[in-house]
Amino acid sequence: MVDDKTIAVINDNDFGIVTKVVDEENPDADITDYIYDSEVKTYTYEEKEAAPVIGIEENTEPAQIWIFTE
Repeated sequence: MVDDKTIAVINDNDFGIVTKVVDEENPDADITDYIYDSEVKTYTYEEKEAAPVIGIEENTEPAQIWIFTE
């Protein structure tokens, strides 16, 4: 609430970062394509062991803000 007649809503669901995946064996893979086994600490991609390098980088998409007033 900005005041008793104004609401501000912001949309920034990624907090300014995106996930980056580098995998020479699977260059078009997305982070959601992998399964991580925390017990043996390995990744699989399409049921084969994989060795992606996973990190984060800055997201340059702007956040959005809406102002609603009475």
